Amino acid sequence: MRPQAWSPEGRRAHGLLGRRADTGATASGKRAMDVAERHRAHITRWFYDCTYEIHKGLGEMYVTDPRFAANYERVAEGLSRYVRDAVHANAARHA
Repeated sequence: MRPQAWSPEGRRAHGLLGRRADTGATASGKRAMDVAERHRAHITRWFYDCTYEIHKGLGEMYVTDPRFAANYERVAEGLSRYVRDAVHANAARHA
């Protein structure tokens, strides 16, 4: 799904993560993890029950699948890795 097809809620979450990455904030920081949690909740609300394990798998896919990585990299360079790291940190804090 291309960024322009994302819902307003999804675009906000990705934009917030992009801004966090741009400021040099760590992906394991509270604010980045909070946005990752909003991202997970958005998927659960609109698509399917996105458990923390599923969300971690999506985070990996955002980096390893060039189609997904390209969407994140259009928003901000390095964002696919930042999102993955924030998703993993968020899952760890809820373990």
